[in-house]
Amino acid sequence: MASTQLKTHLHRSGVLVTLLVLAIIGCKNSSDDKVDAGQRKYCIAPDAGAARDVGDGPRDGNAMEAGVGMDLAVEGAGPVDAQVPRVDGTTADMGDALGNGGDSGHTDLGGGTDGSGGTAGTDGAVGTGGAAGTGGTAGTGGTTGTGGAVGPDASPDLRPDAGSGAKDAPPGDAAAAVDLGSHDSGAADTGNLLGDGGTLDTPADVALPVVDASGDVPSPVDVPSPVDVPPPDSLASNPDGPPAICSLSAHNWAKAWDSQVALAGLATSGDGTLWATGSLYEPFDFGTGPILYTDTPPDPNSLVAGIPDAFLVKLDPTTGLATAAFDFGDSSHNDQEAVAVAVSQSGNVNVIGSYVGEIDFDPNAVNALFGGTATLGYYATFAGTSTGSTPILIAAHAVDTGNGTLRASGSNPGVDAFVICGDADHAVPLWNSTSRNLQTGLLKPTAATYVDGLDIVVAMINASDGTVIWGKQIGGTGDQTCESATIDNNGDVIIAGNYGGTLDFGGGALPPVSSGDAHLFVAKLGGADGHYIAAGGWGSAGRSDASGVTVDSSNNIVLAGTIGGSVDFGGGVTILNAGLTDAFVAKFNSALVPQWAKSFGDNVKDQGANTVACDSLGNIYIGGTYEGSLGSFLGLSLPLSSGPNAWSAELAPNGPILQCARSYGVPAGTDVVTSIAVARTATGALSDAVFMGGSFSSKITFGSKVLDTGKGSTFAPFVTRFAPP
Repeated sequence: MASTQLKTHLHRSGVLVTLLVLAIIGCKNSSDDKVDAGQRKYCIAPDAGAARDVGDGPRDGNAMEAGVGMDLAVEGAGPVDAQVPRVDGTTADMGDALGNGGDSGHTDLGGGTDGSGGTAGTDGAVGTGGAAGTGGTAGTGGTTGTGGAVGPDASPDLRPDAGSGAKDAPPGDAAAAVDLGSHDSGAADTGNLLGDGGTLDTPADVALPVVDASGDVPSPVDVPSPVDVPPPDSLASNPDGPPAICSLSAHNWAKAWDSQVALAGLATSGDGTLWATGSLYEPFDFGTGPILYTDTPPDPNSLVAGIPDAFLVKLDPTTGLATAAFDFGDSSHNDQEAVAVAVSQSGNVNVIGSYVGEIDFDPNAVNALFGGTATLGYYATFAGTSTGSTPILIAAHAVDTGNGTLRASGSNPGVDAFVICGDADHAVPLWNSTSRNLQTGLLKPTAATYVDGLDIVVAMINASDGTVIWGKQIGGTGDQTCESATIDNNGDVIIAGNYGGTLDFGGGALPPVSSGDAHLFVAKLGGADGHYIAAGGWGSAGRSDASGVTVDSSNNIVLAGTIGGSVDFGGGVTILNAGLTDAFVAKFNSALVPQWAKSFGDNVKDQGANTVACDSLGNIYIGGTYEGSLGSFLGLSLPLSSGPNAWSAELAPNGPILQCARSYGVPAGTDVVTSIAVARTATGALSDAVFMGGSFSSKITFGSKVLDTGKGSTFAPFVTRFAPP
């Protein structure tokens, strides 16, 4: 039986294509030119500054590639300086920082003489650009202009300014870029188009070296044609926001496991140690030696997956290599699955999932839970110091949820406890500490009354001994289910999910939901005893899901998931559904007052967010899967015939302000991000390290690392770490 969570994330497919389209966001004025600067795009007004002629060859007039010249206009913004990014990450004011150089000395074949060098600027003034060549004979190399003197720093700081601007330049990206195009032979080219003279053919964005304060321009390097540049993962960034610091830019490492492994979740300890859980279907070596698999491996020629065992793996966060790996199964050929993992303040680890018959937590079946033929839920707590292939079990308990299931486990790096939640279709028994192997309860201290359909079950677990601190069952008419959970910095519990019919957490009934629809809910419950603190319910026609919830260092609550209809969170915070299923993210303060929300999608395909996390600065990371387009805000889109791709995005705390967004996968694949974890309390090189996991088919690329299943459309899990900037 495949993982329920994996099935949910992989239910969409599409016709295969071979091209990934990156949405292009234009400048505010249609006449403006767009200049790329690393991950940002800046719009610079035309015809208001200095122009330089810069060729392909060295500045001494010796051409490197005959027949290809370049006239490059670097345009200011009239009397106001245009900011241009520099190599050190700051920006220079081009208008008053540089004099203008002349021609690089390269000839245009079939396209006129090169313009002469502009007059050098003095004391920060801008030199006049050289005139464009006219048609006729092949031009000769022009002389090199002298760079203007650098003016004093008007407001000194730790970074050198390129010139005497009215104020220090704000941080920028590492490299400036211009729009380049290839041309047919004919008239000489002008402005910011690169080519061998003639009419514009195919433009492309290519980064160029940044001019330094002396006015020197490094010799350009060969620019590959678009077909030579593989698009392993697509990047989009917000052109109108502040300069982005994108933690999703640099990839530290990426790992793929065998196709008979299904990854369900990731979590980090306070020091950055990474834990992963899920299900495996055959013996597998995560890097510590083969771990025990208790069932018969599947027939390699069969399309039917084998019988799953749950697993837990401890990973070195600096390399991605496993340092410990554990298998939880039985010898009776029954299903045992893990669906979520969390790590407490002390480093102890909690795993939840389901099993039939028996689940063993060591190879000798000494630590085991038993049951009948029905599927039972379980939670198990292990010492974070566990090594080898046999974990140190602290406690394990079965939970009878009937046809419901445990779905989520959450924690906080400053609290030594876990929260687990899910749903049940009958009254869940009371928790009993003396009969671990046989009892199936979760509620404490008193039993709850079951209403109908599915009811929410939620419990706070002591991380030091695995005992239940309190447990509740909450429901009404219709179905109510908890889909995600976390603990805030005060030790209070945050749960989120969806509900139909009626629902009351103790502070009054949430807005009722019509039959067939499912609205979002978020509830805040006291950590000591589960008492009501706050709750909200929002939605419209259709089904919505709260797939991920987290808190930042200020106890703000961030929710992510999918919406099937438009949602009004109140206070003027509304998100619209473009059609079908859209992804969304919403931020609330600690009292559940909405701050802002954003949806991502189109009206022809499905898009979803599956996970959300925050770093120590409050930056928000979300990820999921999509087809079609995620909208202009994220700027990611696929051909309509493409299969689903994975995606992730980083948003600034006060927003929504996009730092960056990325798409992963190939059109022929089916790819999804299921979990993101951030080491927000780690120190040193691991501080705020971002880890992402999911599954892919065919190929998926992270930076220069290409992961390949080697089995066509077969699914395989991946884990990758992004190095903090």
